[in-house]
This record gives sequence, C-alpha cells and structure tokens, in this order.
Amino acid sequence: MSRPFLSLKEDNERTLLSEIKAKKPVLTALPPRCTFELSWRCNYTCKKCTYSSLDRGKGFSAAQLPEWPWEDVERLADEVFPTMRYTESTLLGEPFLSPQFTRLMELYRKYGVYYRPTTNGSLLTDEKIDLIAGVTDWLKCSFDGHNEQIYERLYLNRNFNTVAKNLKHFSRARDAMDPYPWFRVGLVLTRSNLFHLKEYADFVFQEIGVDDMEIMCLNYSNEPMADEFYWDIPERVNQLMDDLIDHCITHRYRLRLAFTRMPRKDGTWIDKTSVERSKEIADTQPRADNTGFERYSDEVRVGDIFGNKEQLEEGYVWSNDMRITRVEADDGSNVGVCEFFTRPFFKPPTTEFDGKDWIKWESCGSCSTFVFGNLKEVSFRELYNTPMVQEVRKFLYGKYAMPRDRWMLPCKHCLCVDQIYSYRGNGRLNVGVRMFPGEDLYSYPSRDLQRRLINRGWGYFRRHGFLPAAKMTYHFLKDYYEGRKGSQAG
Repeated sequence: MSRPFLSLKEDNERTLLSEIKAKKPVLTALPPRCTFELSWRCNYTCKKCTYSSLDRGKGFSAAQLPEWPWEDVERLADEVFPTMRYTESTLLGEPFLSPQFTRLMELYRKYGVYYRPTTNGSLLTDEKIDLIAGVTDWLKCSFDGHNEQIYERLYLNRNFNTVAKNLKHFSRARDAMDPYPWFRVGLVLTRSNLFHLKEYADFVFQEIGVDDMEIMCLNYSNEPMADEFYWDIPERVNQLMDDLIDHCITHRYRLRLAFTRMPRKDGTWIDKTSVERSKEIADTQPRADNTGFERYSDEVRVGDIFGNKEQLEEGYVWSNDMRITRVEADDGSNVGVCEFFTRPFFKPPTTEFDGKDWIKWESCGSCSTFVFGNLKEVSFRELYNTPMVQEVRKFLYGKYAMPRDRWMLPCKHCLCVDQIYSYRGNGRLNVGVRMFPGEDLYSYPSRDLQRRLINRGWGYFRRHGFLPAAKMTYHFLKDYYEGRKGSQAG
C-alpha cells in the first residue's frame, strides 16, 4: 500500500511529543493512532465477554447490534486519518462481520492508514485476507484454547478446527502480503487454560506460526463465567506463570504478559511484587534477536512515540510492568505517559441515559474512563481541546508529583497502572464508571446522576441497548448511593 500523507503523519508525531514535553494543555498535533471500534456486532457468545449474550436473555443475538453509520465513519476519517499511522480494533465486535468492511478498507488505503484488527478468526477467509492485504500490518486473534475441549468450554461453540485452519492459512498467506503483518494470538487467562499454558505456547508457535502470544487477565463480566476465576490460588498461578516464562525463554517464544506475579486475595504479595519479578526477568533474560524483521512495517518495528516497542522488545518476555509510564518534560519533571495522548477510543453507537444516540470518544479501553463527548453531535477536532480534555492533560502532566489517592478517579483505578486485572483494580471501585463532561473527575458520579440511574433501573438499560457493563455500573451506583457494601467477584 502506498502511504499518502506519510510526511504529515511523521511531522504530526514529532510535534505531538514536543507539545507533551512542553506540557501544553492545548495541542495542535493530533493522536497518531486510535482504537476504532466500528461495531458491536459479533458472531460469538464467549463465556468471558462483557458484551456477550450470556446475561442478555434468550433470543438475543450480538450479530444484530449497531455499528457506525457510514456518513459518520467518513466524517471522522476526513478529520483524523491524514495524521494517523494506524487504527486498532481491540475489544468490541467481530470486525470481519461488518457489511461495510470492503469500503472501510478502501478508506484506509485512501489515507495510507494501517488497519489492525482483533478477530476471533472464524471469518478469516481468503476473501478477507485479500481485502486486508497491504492495509493490515498487524493482526491479533482471540484464541483461548489450544484444543477442541478447552475452546468449546470458553467460546461455547465447536469452531476450533475451523479457526485453527484459518489461522494456519493466514500465517502462510502473509508471505504474499506487503507489509508482512505481525501475527499475535491473545489468550485471556482462565481456570480452564491456566494449567495448559506451555502446551498452548507450543501449539501456537509451532503449529500456527505466530510472532508472539499475549496473556490477558480475566475481568469480571457475567455470572456464568464465575467458574473460570483463579484468584483463590495465587501461589499456583505464580508457579505456572514462572514455568511458562522459562519455557518461552528457552524456546525463544515472544511472550507478552499483563503481570508476572499475582498477590493474595487480601492484596499482600507472596514472595515478591509483580514489578520486582518483571525487573528480575528483564535483567536476566537473554537479549532477543531482532534482526531480519525488515519486511514488517515501520510502525511494527519502531513502536510508539514514547519508546514502547509493543512488538520487538529487547527480551523475549515482556510484561505490563515494563511499560514506559513517564517521559521527562522540558522543565525536568516527569510527565505521565498515557494512551489518552496517543490512542483515543472511539466506541460504537449507544443510547445513553439522556435518551440520545451517542458515538462516544473515550480516553482509553480501561474499565473506568473519561467520556469527552458525542461524535454524533460534535466533531473530534471541536472536542479535542475542550476544558475537560485540557483538565485531564494538566493532571497527567503533574500526576507523578501527587500521591495516587489524589489522582482522577479513572486513573486511580487504571488497569494499565495496576500490575494485574483482578479484584484489586476491577472490583466495585472500577466497574464501568464513565466520567462525562461536567462531572467531578476526582470523585464518583454525582448523586443526581445516581438517582437518575437508580430510578430508571436496569429495565431502562435493557430497553435502550446498554450492554452488560452498564448493568454492573448500575448495581455499583445503587450499592454506593444506598450505602450498601456490594460483593466482589472472586
């Protein structure tokens, strides 16, 4: 794919980094990437998923959920694609299910933007591979089990053989693609796959032919997945993770982890913290051989503007604890590095509590986050330097000068700052709270908002298309407002 606007994209990145280091609350440079979730639609009902139909009632199908109207897609692309290097779909829906997919790829080619999908692999056919060739420089498949039994237990279908066949075919088909896409599989750690991690690694590297594997942590999503929790056996989890780390280093498998140590349920660490264990791994593991990767895109090889490689790290094992979390500002202070600066999160349509249709710009994909505005009503550029956005920037510029208990609420419970996604960062304090313009960003939603949510009840959310995350938010607010102590997953 030719790269129209490439010099503009490069200039924009340099300007953005300089403006962040200058701690400017008003930015002229735009984010160089985004999470662009086109649709809620999905052909799966996954046990782990917040957005699955497990608690939506019989007859519900995620395949019919809404997606962006095309006129809104084109309008946003005209605004932000000229300066963007790539977009990602990471959390919501199955991208290859969209009826707009063909012309979406044409739009990416027009602006020279790489498209990075996360897929369940069931629709990764020759037709789709032809469509993404030259546009996709990175692809991730959600793949939680290396055999039919585990796969069916977690995905509640019998598609294992089809998906495995599609993934093997895609890995081979990359040879004819330019750029050559980075190929990742992502596993959400569950009780079902926890005891088979080394076998899983051998299968995806030796049989499928991936570039790296990622292990993400289980978030509370719905009651039917409660038997997949592993928070009651932290000692066993730590031992199994150590075994996997040693296995991957020995075989030169690239492994990305959310954490390297898990604490006890009361929050105390067993022998060392996840940060300490991650540093130990970084200091002792062999240096990865990163030569011969010229056929991958520059974006894959270089990483983000702050120095996070994201693919070709210096070692074979990388954890979230190794992420660059701060950069030095022009005045010598530390600026908090956050995807808020570089990767806005654009959500599919919802109907919010005000009864209006929203396309939300959220700050990130963490469980609690900021909502900066409705892209159905206001352009991204108009929202980009609003008072709320500037307030968050100012906070990030100075957050390391204040204790964490004084941070803005979503940042205080950020899943990227915590070493693990568990009851510590994903319990009642962090279940889908959204901070809208006009709200106090340092405390829970206003009592007026709580009253509105409680009075409307869950029936309101169901009638207006809210997903299960809103159900959790409703119960959290109800417990918080009424002063009751809610139970916590795990």
